[in-house]
Amino acid sequence: MGGEIEDALEKTVRGMIGFELERLPGTEYEYATIGYDILGAVIEAVSGMGYEKYMGKHVFAPLGMGATFTGK
Repeated sequence: MGGEIEDALEKTVRGMIGFELERLPGTEYEYATIGYDILGAVIEAVSGMGYEKYMGKHVFAPLGMGATFTGK
């Protein structure tokens, strides 16, 4: 993969710096896929594995979810 693709999660997370919440946490629910981007960046930083590989090895495989993937 090219460097730009590999850095996409980090760029997305860094783009959230300074972002102000519209409401206090726990007061309302609003679905946002950005949370999964941030989760992916955290998983990659902590595990040293790519998000897709980590999810396959540590989540999908142990659950017998052989046909499940992260979307890439």
